[in-house]
Amino acid sequence: MSRHGRCAACRQGVSSIIEFFVAPDDAAAVSVAVNGPSGSFESATYGNFDVWSTLEEWEGILTSRSIEELVTSGGPNVVAGGDGSPVVLAAPPDLARALAAADDHMLSSAAERWVP
Repeated sequence: MSRHGRCAACRQGVSSIIEFFVAPDDAAAVSVAVNGPSGSFESATYGNFDVWSTLEEWEGILTSRSIEELVTSGGPNVVAGGDGSPVVLAAPPDLARALAAADDHMLSSAAERWVP
């Protein structure tokens, strides 16, 4: 399963409202780029943080890799949007695998370590 995030101000250093959702593949995620995932996918909405650095931090916490290593590895994949339209990101594969494998204790521990 692909994990996606949708935001309008990604990579511009601007905090924005982020809608996290899980889609079966990139094509399904792209289909909700303009109107958002509600009605198509269950989602969680959060605001006031940069999704790019947040995904890097989560991956670092869950995989025990340094932020420097993660920044040079490429980060999330943009599967739709940009140039003023909402952006749909696919979480990096290592982060998606770590989230899928994480139990409640690991997620609680990761949440305590992450400071938005």
